[in-house]
Amino acid sequence: MQNDWQKIWNKREDRFDEIDLNDEESVFMELKRLDGFDLKGGITYQAWITELEHWKNKLQIPANGSIFEVGCGSGANLYKLHRNGFEVGGLDYSSKLLDLLRKILNPEDLRELICDEAINLPTEIQYDALISFSVFEYFSSLEYARNVLEKMSLKSRKTIAVFDIYDESKREDFFELRRSMQKDYDERYKNLPKQFYPRKFFEDFASEHGFSIEFEPSTLEGYWNNDFIFHCYLYRN
Repeated sequence: MQNDWQKIWNKREDRFDEIDLNDEESVFMELKRLDGFDLKGGITYQAWITELEHWKNKLQIPANGSIFEVGCGSGANLYKLHRNGFEVGGLDYSSKLLDLLRKILNPEDLRELICDEAINLPTEIQYDALISFSVFEYFSSLEYARNVLEKMSLKSRKTIAVFDIYDESKREDFFELRRSMQKDYDERYKNLPKQFYPRKFFEDFASEHGFSIEFEPSTLEGYWNNDFIFHCYLYRN
């Protein structure tokens, strides 16, 4: 993906020396900050936990099942899911963020940890569920996204969940708001594109691959993007 997002992620610096690494809340929130959720007055720890509990129920996999995250970043979700008894693995294209995750999780805590583009996702090792949170927006095209979904379908035994999908029907509203908040928005973000999706993109994929599909709105309390995104669950029939 040829844009400047990867440069941004590779500049992230941790504050682990300032927190107690035995404090689960502090570690989780630092990992989320490293992944870009660092706006003041933003999402609380309890809001994240409520969201993760909702995801776990929607994934429809056993309590001791396995979950792989495409675009795991510094691994906040993997950290929490591992602490909840799931087998976990992840992929991200930022070597810096994966190095930060390795400060928190040991190699034996992860079935796989892969530094690569999502489109190169290896499929040999399967998991009950494949998830991707706030990542599809960074893909360069719908074709790229479809190819990633193909790989996710091969790697998943049961469920695929794509969270934080930017809604094509909300595109103009999104940019109107951002420009009203930041007058130089277009200049500042000219090499930082966002990919928007029509729901039909996922419906077509589900139909062609024999998945049932479910959409839902984002209800993460305190999240500034709720009005512009949706989630998609694909269940193997």
